[in-house]
Amino acid sequence: MTVIEHRKYIRFLVPDNTFAVSMPAFAKVGKIKDISIKGLAFEYITDDTSETKISLVNIFLRDDGFELSKIPCRAIYDVLSDRPELGSAGEMKIKRRRCGIQFKKLPAVQRVQLEKFLEKYTIGLVPERNRRR
Repeated sequence: MTVIEHRKYIRFLVPDNTFAVSMPAFAKVGKIKDISIKGLAFEYITDDTSETKISLVNIFLRDDGFELSKIPCRAIYDVLSDRPELGSAGEMKIKRRRCGIQFKKLPAVQRVQLEKFLEKYTIGLVPERNRRR
C-alpha cells in the first residue's frame, strides 16, 4: 500500500532524549516522536481517559539543557497509541497515547529557536512508510 504524504512540511525524527510537556499544569509529558516547523507528535503514558486542554507546549532535551518554552499550540488529535498497554496496577490501567500538536503563529524569537532546534538536533526524516495521513 502506498501512503501519499499530504503534509506541507517535512517531519523530522529527534533523539530519544527529546520531550514535550503540555501546558497548562504539566498535564502531559512524553517523548517527541517527530517534529516539523508547524507541529509535533509525542507519546505519553496515562491512566486518565479524560482530555486535557493544551494551549502551550515546552520542548526540551534531557541531557543537553536545550529548552523552548511556552510555544502556543493546539491539540489536533490525542489517540491511543498502536503500541500495547503497559499493564495495570490494581484497578488502574496504564495506556500509551499519541498526541499531535499544531503550533500557532509563533513570535519571531520562538520561530528562530525552533528553526535552530530543527537544524541542530533532528536526526533524519520520518521514513515514508511511517507517515500518517
